[in-house]
Amino acid sequence: MEGLLMLILNTLLGLLAAVIVLKGVVIAIEQRQTVRKKQQKKRNKSRLKTT
Repeated sequence: MEGLLMLILNTLLGLLAAVIVLKGVVIAIEQRQTVRKKQQKKRNKSRLKTT
């Protein structure tokens, strides 16, 4: 019985860790996309100035 309980706890902890890692990856991707959009806006502004 004790072994089963430990197995369940370890499984839950593993799932929790996986969810946290996935959330971190999603947040990192979103941040990269916003940074890229800002850089594109800057490029577009500089293009408008040169013409």
